Order: sequence, then C-alpha cells, then structure tokens
Amino acid sequence: MAAVYKSLSKGGNEKNESSTNGVKKNKQRVLILSSRGVTYRHRHLLNDLASLLPHGRKDAKFDSKSRLGELNELAELYNCNNVLFFEARKGKDLYVWMSKVPNGPTVKFHLQNLHTMEELHFTGNCLKGSRPILSFDAAFETQPHFRVMKELFLHTFGVPQGARKSKPFIDHVMGFSIADGKIWIRNYQISEVEQSKLKDGEEEPTVGKSNTDINLVEIGPRFVLTPLVIQEGSFGGPIIYENREFVSPNQIRADIRRAKAARHNGRVEQAVGRVSKKDDLGLLSNGNRPAKNELDKTTLLHLRISLASRASSCNFLRFALRREWLGLRFTNCLQPAKRKSIAKGQAMEESEDHVMGDTDMTSLNGHGSGTQMNDDDTASDNSIYHEDSEPSVIEDTIAKLQVRRGLLPTGCCYDDRMKLHMNADFSPNTHHPEDPRRIHEIFKAFKRMGLVYTGPESELPRIMKDCPTKYMWRIPARPATREEICLAHSPEHLAWVENLDTISTAELRSLTRQFDQGRESLYVGSMSYPAALLSVGGAIETCKSVVTGQVKNAFAVIRPPGHHAEFDQPMGFCFFNNVPVAIRVCQQDYPDQCRKVLILDWDVHHGNGTQNIFYQDPNVLYISIHVYQNGQFYPGKPPNPMTPDGGIEHCGTGQGLGKNINIGWHDQGMGDGEYMAAFQKIVMPIAKEFNPDLVVISAGFDAADGDELGGCFVTPACYAHMTHMLMSLADGKVAVCLEGGYNLQAISSSAVAVARTLMGEPPPKLALPKINKEAARTLAKVQAYQAPYWECMRPGIVDVPDVQSLNADRLHDVIRNAQRQVMQSKYGMIPLYIQRELISKSFENQVLVTPNLHNAQKILVILHDPPQLLAQVDVAETTLDAHNTWVVDGVMEYIGWAVGQNFGVMDINVPAYVTHEEDIDAFTPEFNEKEIQEQILSLICYLWDNFLQLYETNEIVLLGVGNAYLGVKVLLINRDCKDKIAGIVNFVTGNLRPVKSDVDNELSSWYKENSRVYVAGDHACWSDPDLTRKVHKRRFGTVVRSKMVGLNHMMQAHAEEAHEWILKRVTNNPDGDTTEEDNP
Repeated sequence: MAAVYKSLSKGGNEKNESSTNGVKKNKQRVLILSSRGVTYRHRHLLNDLASLLPHGRKDAKFDSKSRLGELNELAELYNCNNVLFFEARKGKDLYVWMSKVPNGPTVKFHLQNLHTMEELHFTGNCLKGSRPILSFDAAFETQPHFRVMKELFLHTFGVPQGARKSKPFIDHVMGFSIADGKIWIRNYQISEVEQSKLKDGEEEPTVGKSNTDINLVEIGPRFVLTPLVIQEGSFGGPIIYENREFVSPNQIRADIRRAKAARHNGRVEQAVGRVSKKDDLGLLSNGNRPAKNELDKTTLLHLRISLASRASSCNFLRFALRREWLGLRFTNCLQPAKRKSIAKGQAMEESEDHVMGDTDMTSLNGHGSGTQMNDDDTASDNSIYHEDSEPSVIEDTIAKLQVRRGLLPTGCCYDDRMKLHMNADFSPNTHHPEDPRRIHEIFKAFKRMGLVYTGPESELPRIMKDCPTKYMWRIPARPATREEICLAHSPEHLAWVENLDTISTAELRSLTRQFDQGRESLYVGSMSYPAALLSVGGAIETCKSVVTGQVKNAFAVIRPPGHHAEFDQPMGFCFFNNVPVAIRVCQQDYPDQCRKVLILDWDVHHGNGTQNIFYQDPNVLYISIHVYQNGQFYPGKPPNPMTPDGGIEHCGTGQGLGKNINIGWHDQGMGDGEYMAAFQKIVMPIAKEFNPDLVVISAGFDAADGDELGGCFVTPACYAHMTHMLMSLADGKVAVCLEGGYNLQAISSSAVAVARTLMGEPPPKLALPKINKEAARTLAKVQAYQAPYWECMRPGIVDVPDVQSLNADRLHDVIRNAQRQVMQSKYGMIPLYIQRELISKSFENQVLVTPNLHNAQKILVILHDPPQLLAQVDVAETTLDAHNTWVVDGVMEYIGWAVGQNFGVMDINVPAYVTHEEDIDAFTPEFNEKEIQEQILSLICYLWDNFLQLYETNEIVLLGVGNAYLGVKVLLINRDCKDKIAGIVNFVTGNLRPVKSDVDNELSSWYKENSRVYVAGDHACWSDPDLTRKVHKRRFGTVVRSKMVGLNHMMQAHAEEAHEWILKRVTNNPDGDTTEEDNP
C-alpha cells in the first residue's frame, strides 16, 4: 500500500508541475453555500468541506428554498459548473443538493449521523487544499442511480489537477460506501508510521525498502447520505429516480405523536365496542334499570341458525374446493408499496401508493374482497347451502360467483425505472419528443383524478372490502427475459440493444446522431436497455393478469414504445415491440385461454413492426388506424419494396391473409367523426366476426387534439367511446399498452378518459362532426379490400372475378361507347386512332372528331371527365337497376352548339381509371394527380404534334371540364401554341392549376388575357380572403366565381355566356385566316 500511495503522490506532483508550466486550466469549480436556518453543527460541516475543496467557492447564505433554479445563475456568475447546496428544514433536518450546472443532473440527499472535525476533536495534520483519493464501493456499479451519484461525487469532491490553491500532493482519502441504501462517507489522513514488526518479534527485512509504512487515520468529517431524488436537469426537469422507501423526518415525528395517543384511542374504541355489543344483545341499561324485562334472544337465535347452516354447507365446500381453498394466499392480497418495491426492486411513484399484486382475483367472493361473506349473505343463501343440496348445485353457485368479472378491479402497470431511458448528455431540454415526462404525467393524472390509491396504508383493506373496483389494482413490472424477447425478435436484435448498456457516453451520443433522423428516428442512452426490458415486462404482466383473471382489464403505462420495432431492427422511438412479445408469451403459457388475439392500434403512425411480425399469423388480427398520406407520413415506405407498408391494400399473406387491416387516412386533420365511423363501419363488425379471446390496444395518443406531431383532433371522449366498444369483445378482457403521444396535456387527459372507461364509468356524451369526404372514401375502399375475407364486409361490395366470368364490362367503357354512337348519329363524329403501347378498352373511343376537322377554320377542343352518374343503389343485393340510374353529360350541349356554329370539334375523354386485362379489384381508386398528368401529357402532346399543329387554322378554342382541364395547363407549358389558340374556357370544381413557364415569361400574362375560368361557388378559394386574392393573379387566368355548384350545373348556367365569349374571341382574332369565300 505504501508503494501505491507514494507512486500516486509522485505521479500527481509530475502532473501538477506539467500543468503549472503548460497552458492547461482548471475547468471544475464548485459553488458551496447553504440556506438560512442551519445550525452551528451544519456550519462546521460547511467549513470542513470548504477547506477540503480548494477548487470550491464558498458563498453567503441563499435566501430562497423554493426557487432553487436561481442557483444556476449564481453558479454562472461565479464561473462554477458544480453546486453543493445545504438546505436546512425546521432547524433540525439537513438536505444536501449536488448539481452539475447548467445541464444537470441534480441529486438530493438527506444528511444524518453528522460528526465534524471540531465536534469530535479529530486529530491529524491534513493540509488544507491537498488533493484526495476518492475510494468507491463496488456497489456503485450495480444500480444506474448509484452510477449517476458516483459521477457527481467525482466532479464535486475530486480536486482537479492544477486547481488554484491546491497542494501538489495527495495526503488524504475519502471513502464512499453503500449499506442499507445509504451512502456512508469517511475522510482519512495518509500518515507515515514506523514499519510494523512481524509476529515472532523479528523485524521485516529492509533491504531495498524504506523503514516507514503508510497508515490511514480518520480525521473527519463523516456523515451518512440517503439519496432521495435525481432530477434530469439542474435544479429542475423530470424526476428520473425517486427513493420510495424514504420516510421523511416529519413523518417519523408524526408517527411518534400518534403512537403516544394510540393508548387512549384504544380504550375509547373498546368502550364503544362494549356498548354496541350490549345493544345488539338487548343488555343495554338505562341508568341502573334494564332497558328490557328479559334477555332478547332473537339476535342470538339468528346467529346460532346462521352458524349451523354455514357449518353444514362447509362440508360440501371443503370437499369440492379443497385444492382451491388451500392454494389461496391471503397474506399477499394487500402489500405495502415499500415491501413490494424491496421484493421486486421496483421504485414506486409515491410512498403512499400500494401494490396489490399476485393474488388470484378469481378466488375472491362475490364482493371481490377476499373476505368471508357477511351474515346477511349467508342467511339469504341458506336454501342453496343445505345439507340435502347436491354438490353440482353448490359448484354451479360457486362458478357463478367466480365469473362475475365486473366485480374485479382494473389493473395498472407503472414503474419509475422506465423513465431512465433519456438523453445521453443529461440535457434538461430533451431534443426528442419521446421523453420520460410522458409516463410521469399520465400516472400523476391518474393520482390526481383519484384512480390510484394514495391514502394511508391502514385504510386500504377496508376500502378494498367495501368497493374493490374503486381504485386501480397495481401490477408490478419486471424485466423481460431473453427467451421472451426472442419470441418476437431475432437474437441479433436483442444483442444490439443489450450492447447499449456497455458502451461509453461518447459512443451513445454518436449513435444518437446517426439514428435520430429519417426512418430510424431513435435515440439511445446508457439506461435504454434496462428501461426497454421493463417496458416489455410490464406489457407481459399486464396481458397475463387480464388473461388469467387477476383483473378484468388493465392499462400499462410503459415506455419506450414498441409498435415500430421490427423483428430484426429497432426504429421509430422503439427498441422492442412490447405488444407482440406479450401476446406470444400469453399464447405460449395459456393456449386454451388465449388463442385468438385482436390488436387495435390507434396510434397516428402505422405500427409497421407489429404488422410485419403477425403478417402471416391466422390467430392475430391486427387493425391499424393511422395517417398514411400515400406513404409519405412516418414510417413511410420501407427500403425493401417487398415489405408491406401501411397502405389499405395490404391484407396479410399466407395463412394470415385477411388478418391485417390498415385504415390509412389520406391526410392529417382527422377527428372524432372519422374515428367513430371507422369503428362502426370496419373495426367492430370485423372484430365481432373474429371473436377474439383477448383484445390489446396499442394506445398511442398522438392523434389526440393538441398533439402537434400527429396533427389530428381526436378528443378524450372519442377515446373513451372507442374503448367502451372494444370492451364488448372477449368477455371484457382488454389490455391497453401505451405507445406514442407527445403532448403532455393531451396524452394525460386521453389516458384518464380510457382508464375511467376501463374502470366502468360510462363514456361522456359525444357530439360527432361531419365526416371528411375523402375519409369516407377511404373507409369504402377498406371495406372493398376486406370483403373477400369477412362476411360482414360483403354487403354493397361486388365480387369482380365472379362478375367478369359473366362477360361484364365496366360502365365507363360502356357509356363512352354509347356516346360515340350518339355523336356519330347526330354529328357524324368518328374515333381518332391513337397509337399506344398499352391496349385498353378505355382508349378505343377516347378521342372523337368531326369529319371536316382538318379543313375547319374554327376548332373547339374539349377535354372532359367521364359523364356523371346518379343512381339509387340496392344496398342489400349490391345491384343497380337501369331505371334507377341517370347519366348526366353537360358536354353534349356544347358539342351541339359548336357543330351548329361550323366549328370542327375534337372531343377528348379523360377516364379516371384505365381498364386493364387483369381487372379484379372490387373498388378501384381514382388516379392521383401525378398519374392523371402523365396520361394527359402523353395524349395532348400526341394530338397537338400529329394533328392540331398541322392544321392551317389559328382559331382553336380549348374547353376544359373537371380534372381533365389539367390538359390545358400541360399543353400551354410543354408546347409553343399561343399563336394558334384563340381562347380558353374552363369549368373547375377541384384544384386550380397555375399556368407558369420557366421558358416563356409572358405565358401567364397571355393566359390571363385569353382565358375564362369558372370556379364553383363552394370552392375553398372563396372561403379565405388571402386565397381569393391569390387566385386572381395572372397565372390562374381570368377567374369567375359561379353561383352554381357541380360541373353540370355550372356548364348549363354559363352556357350562353361562354358561347358569346367564344364567338367574340374567334370573330375578333386578328391572326385568323380567311377562306376564299370570305374575300370580297
């Protein structure tokens, strides 16, 4: 030991010399100060520590005890990055705060067993300002919160090399030991003594050695610290550790006072009990005279009959349920949180909370309390529990009592240790929305709303006896095992997450920078792996408690979330997929009770990991309601195109075909109306047909109103109604597992609404708004995709393969063929052949022209959508009678007018869907804008290059109707055609198309002067003054607001006006050519 300390001292001198001669400066300074109210012993401790810390800056007393955040400013003023603050309470108790300024963390201790150097007259000549050796117990590496404390001790008590006023040698040792959850601190001087002698009296050989030895002498101060709280920030931020076993000195003093008064209270209670018994037996006297002439034997007789009846019936009960009664563990029914946390290693939220764990709730009586029935219950059931009753009657009665699930409590799983997954840099302002405050705020809301018991422990048995469903039944969380994790994840995936527990902080920060972007979107920390194991274990215990009947339903307040984690890859804030692991464990452990499982994922993001894990599983039905945005919303399209995403067309594969249902909204902004419609039209009918044994809700609350990341508007009342509907399935066996949700107010209020519904409260009244039209179309598409697999989805859906076997054609092709025949018979119009690579019926009559088109001096080119259909459908038979269907085509009037005015006419039909040979989809969605633009671009440019451009006329008028008017924009931008076009008329109900060219700067001005764009009266551009002002700019043309709504109504109402404008443009066109007949 002497050689060790001498080498350390020598090394320290060399380093000090080099630091003195070099440019290295001390970057560690400690601000030491106390609050007002410290005693003289506390002041001596403050002085002792100040003398031992040459890098410390002692300051005057701090006045405020409630605004400790001001210490950060004070430390910055004195250029200190560590704070050691002593807080005195009631002139007796001393609390110590240690903080790393300005980012944290902060640890609060309770200081006890204080002995200062002055108080015990410790001897020693330890020089002021010398550097110490810090010796730590190996137990500091066993728990994460001890590691944080060790780091703070090193920064506070470790005198840095080259510190100002420090001595260039080491002459004392500070020891830090852990025992009984407390930290014991001792200070020893390193002193030289004469070399010790051997046991036989001979001196030790001194060849090559000195004649002195090193000895440690305690010089003080010494004290004991009890860790209370660790905050993520500096004197603030989320609480990442809390000592639930700590009992405050105030509570101890109050208990002592109550114990002194308990003796008197006991005598009073005994006196009241005697009076009550005398009153029941009729022995209560009035003064010295009896209240009754004789003893009232009615009560005694009633008790005797009841006891006899109970004794006779117990013979059958003991015989029929011997094994069940012997297996009960009544002592574990109610356990204080302090004992449970020691047994499970669990840190609870408050010292008053209680854990109600491990008791088989099915063994409770009809009251759900685990106690014997009272006399009234026994007397009322005497006819059942009679000696002549058959055992089967008794067993049936017991079974009826056991299946009353409504009397079981709702479970709640929560563990403070899951908050340890956080930023690796201890930043007080987290850079990530998935931070520890999420579960903290939810559980705090549970306590604030009275859903979790927080009262005195002595009252809990009585409350649970009277009303077992009044509070949530606490389910302890545990770390999941490797075998459980590998039921849903690869061993390589587990090994990668496990390795996070061993790498350095710098590597963790590097990994966070690498993964916290794009599709991965993941941040890591040193405690991410233990927190992820607890999250999975909490989900497992929650689901098992519901399946086995410990509770009727349960809510797991867990993090990190899980539904994005793939089989072999963590992503999207998720490390392990909690729900699939829990389901696989329940299916494995309880195959008879948990075979078919429904997962309802209402997180605003698609649960890609959960979908892919169960994509081929026939026993797990996965339903996800999420924002899809054509694959642009997170998690987006997977890198492998063969991997399914959140599109509604992905329904499973293999044996799992039909067991995957994606309800992907077209955009954000969905609310109560859309979600309730999804439940009523899709979720509940399919769920009832599936008839699951267990329902698990992946409850992400990022679709809640107020969550900026999700951008939707689902209210807590809507979450309550959805939960209530799901509780009608699987005998009410519903397990809720927290996923996303990043607005603390929204997530806590929504979680409370769900928890209240689980506990039996009716959902609040809900006023449903109108459903979004595009959302309604999405639900219709989902129904069409799921119709082949579910009977409840088939009404109103056509079986396309069966219909095609009857030589059926799509109606839009039939209508276009009929239009060709009508226009051929009336106006002599013929189809114009267009050479295409793709062969389709939709192209056969797409372009119809008048015979004299090539010689016409005036040409009207009409680009329009297919005609509008109005029909009254027979929903039950999925048939449409011809006499209940109407075809509305406003274009025919314009064609007839144009032919009458000697126009050559080119009629271009732009179908919303092009019929293919393999046409098997029941519901075919319309083309999106990109696909329509590609189709129109190839068509209109082909017609211009091969026909219109070659004609001699310069009086071509374009008429655009509906979405097909996009062709006008495409032609103007891609071809130099202004000289041959006399005017443009458009009828628009959808998107307005700006006409602007990077090549031709005058195109927008020309379009403004030579166009007339009629816009529907209910168009969105008229609802906002800014949009109204914007659409009157040059690039949108001459916009006219129509009083009508709908294309056909607008074309009819503005027909005369449009005709006059077209004739005026053609007649006054200065560039128009004249024929020989027109010459004088």
